[in-house]
Amino acid sequence: MNQFPGQRPVPPARTARSGFSSFVRTLAERIHKVEVDRDEKRHREFSSGDQAMLRRLSPERDTVPPEAYWRLLPQGETDWSQRAFWYALLPLLVRHPHAEGTSLGTALARAGVSEARVERWLRRTARDARADAPRLFSRLVTVDWTEAGPLLRYWRQRDRWRVADDFFSTPREQ
Repeated sequence: MNQFPGQRPVPPARTARSGFSSFVRTLAERIHKVEVDRDEKRHREFSSGDQAMLRRLSPERDTVPPEAYWRLLPQGETDWSQRAFWYALLPLLVRHPHAEGTSLGTALARAGVSEARVERWLRRTARDARADAPRLFSRLVTVDWTEAGPLLRYWRQRDRWRVADDFFSTPREQ
C-alpha cells in the first residue's frame, strides 16, 4: 500500500471484506467503471446521465427512484426500510469515487475540514449526519467506502470514535 508521509495505515480490521462493506465498495466501483472493448472504445456501465440521476436522488423529491437506481442495486439486496440511507449514500458514491486505504478521519483532516465541524457531525443523529454528509465530504476527492458506507448506515459509536481518533491524530498542514 502506498503511504504518504505521516499516514497511519488502516488496520486490517477496518479493511476486512465484511458483507456490507464489500457490497458498498462494489457499488462505488461499478458507478465509475470504464471498460475498453476490442476496438479500444471506452464504455461506462453508468453514463454521465445515469450518474446525474443518482447524484440528484432526494427522499423528499423522488417517490420512485430513477432507472439507474434499479440497475445499480441488485433485486432483493436492499432493505426498503433503509430507503433514506440509500438515498443519502448513492449521491455520495457518485461524487466521491472509492479509494481504499485512507481512513475517513485521516481524509477529512488532510482536506482541511475544521475540528469543530467534524466533532459536531460525529455527535449528530444518524439521520442528521446523513443529511449533512454531502457538505462534510465536499472537500474530499475520494473516500474509502469500506469504512464510510457502514459508518453512515449503522452510525455505531465505535465507528464514530474511530473516525474521531484518526481525524484528531492526523498531523495538520501548517
